[in-house]
Amino acid sequence: MSVTIASVDEQIAAGRALVPDHLWTGVREHILFGRRSGNFLSAAFANDLLNAATGADEVSFERLPDLMRFLHNYAPYHCWGSRAVRDLWRELGGVERAAFEDPRFESLKEAAAA
Repeated sequence: MSVTIASVDEQIAAGRALVPDHLWTGVREHILFGRRSGNFLSAAFANDLLNAATGADEVSFERLPDLMRFLHNYAPYHCWGSRAVRDLWRELGGVERAAFEDPRFESLKEAAAA
């Protein structure tokens, strides 16, 4: 199966219930098109939980564990995990521009895991 906007949109829709309604558009647009989001989501995509938690509204704060489960289980591996990964995903334009094919992600993900 090839990776397309439609296939990834279907994949992330399966985890939709884990994302608060007011965050869904920002999550979807980051994943599919590499678009910037607000500070809370930017921190979550960077796996910066301290800044995500301290910058969250009440609902986002309560649902932060669900959002992280969504990213881990439904979002493309290459769209989140560190600031460098998040920024490269945005620079390359998300799924729409096949950002996941860039070989730099492997070394960035390895560095983030270390």
